[in-house]
Amino acid sequence: MILDCSKESCFNKISSLDQVASRVYVPRLFFYLPTTEVERRLNTLDKSELLQKSLSETLTLYYPLAGRYIKDKVSVECNDKGGEYLEARVSGCLPLSQLLSQDRSQLLSKWFHKLVPDPVESDTTPLVIAQFNMFECEGVAIGACIAHRVADGLSCFHFIETWAKISRVGLANLQFCPSFELSSLFPSRDNVPAPRESNNASGADNCLTMKRLVFSAEAISNLKAIVTSSTSTSVVSDSESWKYRASRVEVVLAFIWLCLIRLNKARHGHFRPSLLSTAVSMRKKTILPIPENSCGNTLTRAAPRFFPDDDQDSEGNVQLQALAGKIRHAIKSSVENVGKASNADEIVSLVDNANEELYKARDDPDTDCYIASSWCRFPIYEADHGWGKPSWVTMPMLPRMRNLIVLMDTFDGDGVEALVTLDESGMHIFEQDLEIIPFLGQDVQD
Repeated sequence: MILDCSKESCFNKISSLDQVASRVYVPRLFFYLPTTEVERRLNTLDKSELLQKSLSETLTLYYPLAGRYIKDKVSVECNDKGGEYLEARVSGCLPLSQLLSQDRSQLLSKWFHKLVPDPVESDTTPLVIAQFNMFECEGVAIGACIAHRVADGLSCFHFIETWAKISRVGLANLQFCPSFELSSLFPSRDNVPAPRESNNASGADNCLTMKRLVFSAEAISNLKAIVTSSTSTSVVSDSESWKYRASRVEVVLAFIWLCLIRLNKARHGHFRPSLLSTAVSMRKKTILPIPENSCGNTLTRAAPRFFPDDDQDSEGNVQLQALAGKIRHAIKSSVENVGKASNADEIVSLVDNANEELYKARDDPDTDCYIASSWCRFPIYEADHGWGKPSWVTMPMLPRMRNLIVLMDTFDGDGVEALVTLDESGMHIFEQDLEIIPFLGQDVQD
């Protein structure tokens, strides 16, 4: 960790990987239903008081997150200004249990975003903001945002898991301490351009909507069976064994990508080039000793591409098997390249190149570009503050981000929930795809 200390404050330098991270705050929303009579009698104000106290204690461990990001210094000023904690009462609606039995896609698009803060990065904005929502009839929801500038997805969920553990057992009994050493491994650089948020919607494209797809374990097995039944050798040249190791994330992403490719054919009358930029963690994959408990950004990107002239079969169709192979091959190549890098400069160069490929694709009007991120296997359902694990964890729609796909575990841990954000006209075509319809509105965790 690089600390520049003066009389009044310390500045924690962010890493070169943090410098190129998106400037957004990614919202996470945790719903808690009372499952026992004891929990029903718990006073929500007592819960709120506990959450405030444990959040404050969590920030003593994650002390840079209690500061403010100072752009001119490429640093977090560790000034103990703290996070922000908000309370909200939700009235005039159904009990939470009944509310969650409705169409959750509509809820996510229309008003669940009100349950989480929507900050904009600045020198005065807290890096951690939480909102405790008390439903009038029953149940509570916790909305949490952490600046992507200082924490990737796994770092955020580790923070939230730590916060919950401190709520349950207290700070003194916690056996975890985060590391802030990434800037020592990846020192910040001068004159780095700001991340290009060109995926932001503008004008008519501000009319965005989100759909939630739920893939049960059985549905995923069926998708894997389609992939493993393929005899195609056109995608991966080294071996056909990839088919039998296809992960649930790969087959679900491939299925959604296939439907998006068909969407754009319906829009334009022909297949168009497409890129699926997928976040890839570099933890445990580089020669550098990145601590498992590190807080910060450790991501690169894989970028499988679809080319109409090369990737249709003899009948002019696009096959799920081919796209699954492209995704697996791109991720494998990205991981191998990171593993071969001999120093931090080479790793940062790979990340820069991956980002530049994404920017160029987004700037090309003839290429359809999508961004995907997976939270699968993250501890998203471990946020037990003492009144049980969350009944549902999700991400409300980001109002300024389109063509976004986020995957996460279902409550039972065996399925995959996918959140897809598109413009309204595109979503209208997407949700009418006969292969998509069976996955809309399912709730395997209920």
